Amino acid sequence: MSQVVASKKWAWRLLLSLVFVAIFGDFLANDRPIVAHYNGDLRWPVIHQYGEMLGWVKPYDDLPGRSWDRAETGFAIWPLIPYNAERINTRSGRFKPPFTRASDGGWHSTHWLGTDQYSRDIAASLIQGSRVSLGIGMGAMLIALFIGLILGSLAGYFSDDGLHVRRSQWLGSLLGFALALLYCIASWWPFSDHWWWGWRLLSSLLLTGLMMLLVQRLLSWLPWTWLQKRVRVPVDAFLLRLIELFTSIPALVLLIAILGIVERPSFWWVLLLIGL
Repeated sequence: MSQVVASKKWAWRLLLSLVFVAIFGDFLANDRPIVAHYNGDLRWPVIHQYGEMLGWVKPYDDLPGRSWDRAETGFAIWPLIPYNAERINTRSGRFKPPFTRASDGGWHSTHWLGTDQYSRDIAASLIQGSRVSLGIGMGAMLIALFIGLILGSLAGYFSDDGLHVRRSQWLGSLLGFALALLYCIASWWPFSDHWWWGWRLLSSLLLTGLMMLLVQRLLSWLPWTWLQKRVRVPVDAFLLRLIELFTSIPALVLLIAILGIVERPSFWWVLLLIGL
């Protein structure tokens, strides 16, 4: 029992360490100083970077080459790893071993884990990768939790004999969903790599609901007694068959197949697909 408790403690410590690195990654690895005195002003370049991404402030226009590497500062406090994961550093060289310094830098310019084939710092890449991995993992689990809560609540509340609807509503929902699904695939999938794909997906979901209501209304107007008869909807059994269908397909193989269809798999694509 003591070994299990100790393992859980170390697991929590590791998780909290990853969360800390993901949140404060820009203060640990960045090609901008945390605080610097430049041109008579005290500046906070890392915090200023967040303002640039949000569009609240403009980039500094008085830096030589728009880079802090060439700026002559009165004093500056740099991150432990003064490199950006996406920036190619030609002064370092390719495939440098760990603890290698840049050609014109001191101990502070050390590549603690070396460089890759593009002269990028590996330690900075790992820190940025932890943020992406943690974001996808937590986001995908939130999506899975949301879907699981909804499906589990429906199955537990209605069971197999708790929902009775007219046949026109039952058939209208199936036909409307099928028609809306075909339309959404034809109209939304070709534009999946555009920045506004999220809004198009939301409009497609709204269209699906409207299409189901429309087909239900059309079927309810037909003067057929068979369509107006109320039938039992086995919600629990239907959801169980749906779960068995998804569990019978290898998730990793399905994910690779879907990502192979998408031309530009982005962060949000991967997050959505793993969650689903």
